[in-house]
Amino acid sequence: CKDEIMGRDALLHVRIAHESMLGSTGFMDMPVGTVLSLFLIETVNQQNPGYTIVANVTRVTDSYYVGATIDPLKEVSGEHSLLLDQYKDETWRPGEDSDDGYELHLHAPHNYASDFLRVSTRNIPAASQLTELTIGTKRVGVELGFEFRYDAQVMANPMDTLWSIVEQSVTVAVGNIDWPSAHQSPKEALAQFIRTLIDEFLRQATAWLQAGIEEVTFFIEGYYGAAFSSGRTGVRVAFTVGNDAVGSVLQWVADSISFYLGHLGEGHDAQPIFPAHIVDDLWVSVGLLTGTADHFVLLDASCNIPMCRSLIDDEHTTSFDRLARFRFLELEYDSRDGWEETVWGYGSLQFPLQPSVASRLVEGSP
Repeated sequence: CKDEIMGRDALLHVRIAHESMLGSTGFMDMPVGTVLSLFLIETVNQQNPGYTIVANVTRVTDSYYVGATIDPLKEVSGEHSLLLDQYKDETWRPGEDSDDGYELHLHAPHNYASDFLRVSTRNIPAASQLTELTIGTKRVGVELGFEFRYDAQVMANPMDTLWSIVEQSVTVAVGNIDWPSAHQSPKEALAQFIRTLIDEFLRQATAWLQAGIEEVTFFIEGYYGAAFSSGRTGVRVAFTVGNDAVGSVLQWVADSISFYLGHLGEGHDAQPIFPAHIVDDLWVSVGLLTGTADHFVLLDASCNIPMCRSLIDDEHTTSFDRLARFRFLELEYDSRDGWEETVWGYGSLQFPLQPSVASRLVEGSP
C-alpha cells in the first residue's frame, strides 16, 4: 500500500465512501459525501513491534466539513487520541479565519505527570481552623491558595542558576565597557557597566523563569463531608496565568526597568507597552472534586478571557483567540516528595478556526 496518513506509511488502507456518482462538490470544492478510512500501520512508540489501526472519518456538504481522526496509540497524531475538526463558513478562504469553525483535541488517556507546588490555607493551622466548620454530622469548609506548575529540570538548583546568571551578566557587562578614554569619562563607563549588568541579568533571568514556569493558578475550593471522616466532595473555581502570559509579563517588567534606568545608558527608546495579548493565556476554570485533603481527583473545564466574554455576551467580538480546555486529573500529597499531579485526560477547543489549521483541507491531509 502506497497510501499515507499524516506522513506515516500505511500497510493497508480500507476506504468506505458514500459519495455522489455525479461527482458533485461542496465546501472548498471537496467531493460531497461521507468517507471512512481505516489505516493499518506498524507501531513505533511501543517497546515491542506491533500494529495499530488509525481511523479517519470525514463528512462534506455544501456548507460544512467535519473530520475526525481516532488514533488509540497516538502513532500519527502525537499527543492526541482523538482529533475533531469542524469547518462551517461558505465565505471562508485559505489565509482567513472561519467565524463558525472550531478545532477539538482530546488526549485520553493522557497519563501525564507534572511537577508542581501547591500552597494553601491548609498549610497554616490557624487559617485552617477558621475556614472549616462542623454542623451536626457534616463539615463544610473552604480552601484557597496557589499552585505553581513548573519544569523540574529547569528549576532544579535555583540558587546555583541565579549565581550563574549573575556571573555571566558581570562578564558581559565588563566586556562591553568602553574603558575611560578621551571619548568617555569614568562616570560614563560606570553607568554603562551598571546598565549592561542590569539588562543582561534581567534578560537571562526572564528567559530562565519563562522556560521553567508552566503556569500559576489561584484557586478557591469549597467542600463538604462527614464530620468524622477525611473524605470530602466539592467545587473548585480557579484563575490561571499560563506560560505565554507569564513570559510576556516578565519581559514587559524587564523592559520597563531597563527603560526607567535609561539615564544610566542608552536603555530603550520608548516606554514598553503592556502586552494586551496575554488575555489569550489567562484562564477561568470551574471543576468538581472528590477524595480527601491529601488525595483527590478533579474534573474541570476552563476558558480563556476572550472565550469567557463571548459566552457571557453573544454580540461581543474580539481579535483574540477564543480557547477552552478540560482536564481529568489526580492530585496526591506525600510527606516526603510533596504534591504530585497526574493528568489522565485532557482536551482543548479552539474557536474560531485558525488558517494554519484550516489549510490542511487544501493540502488534502486527513
